[in-house]
Amino acid sequence: MSEKGRRPPSSPEDLTPHLQERLQRLVPRLIELGLGCVHSAETESDGGADSSVDCLDRIRVCRAVCCSYRFALTESEADGGRILWDREKPYFIARDENGYCTHHDTSTGKCLIWEDRPLRCRRYDCRRESTHWEDADRHVIRRGTFDHLPGEKPR
Repeated sequence: MSEKGRRPPSSPEDLTPHLQERLQRLVPRLIELGLGCVHSAETESDGGADSSVDCLDRIRVCRAVCCSYRFALTESEADGGRILWDREKPYFIARDENGYCTHHDTSTGKCLIWEDRPLRCRRYDCRRESTHWEDADRHVIRRGTFDHLPGEKPR
């Protein structure tokens, strides 16, 4: 039990909105100062399934925009040595100056570590991403999908 006899929160949703906002401001600052890091809490055994998205079929339209998303690696991924992480934001996936993951082959759009890609990548299903697709079944990308990337935006 914590002070005042209360049990500590078990997840961020258990925190008051005020504390959630405070943590959202504080954690990036701690990382920036080198005083903190973030790992993903996902595990192989938590019941999540790998996505069945046919990336090669969609890549000509989406241009692997999912490979530009920032996310935290699991502790074992960060410690494994195969997946590169951002030294400025431990243990987030490393990204190149173009905004894409360092494991993304810009000439083909393919993942260079496909068989060893992070759990988050294996489970991500872009078809459920309403901010990504105007129409996922017809492969119509939503305007603004690439706005977070530096430089010229793909059409």
